Amino acid sequence: MQYTLDLSQARDKDALHALLAQTLPLPSYYGRNLDALFDVLTDAHELWDICFTHCAEAAAALGDYMDAFRATITDAVQEGAEVCARWDDGENPAEPQGAPSAVAEDIDQMGAGTEQFGSLTGGEVI
Repeated sequence: MQYTLDLSQARDKDALHALLAQTLPLPSYYGRNLDALFDVLTDAHELWDICFTHCAEAAAALGDYMDAFRATITDAVQEGAEVCARWDDGENPAEPQGAPSAVAEDIDQMGAGTEQFGSLTGGEVI
């Protein structure tokens, strides 16, 4: 499934976790913290293709917590989470290892104008 998270409203930790709970199919028991996010991401589920927009605004508002948020997603992917994360600030995407990159194929087909989300065609795993 594809999801877009507009981080412009993530002005603090609570708002970020509320946005995640509202947008992603997270369980009702989601603890709204980074440890709980890691647990949910690494639980078995279909591939989640997540595009995060307005990352610079969120980084300005959240500071170090934004870095920890990104690291949590990267760590979850390295642990085998079925998540492809793309950031509109051009940071390298996080993709599950060995996953066929349907997202990359979609981006290749879209052509110009997709560079704002970073290139997925390299298949680099972070």
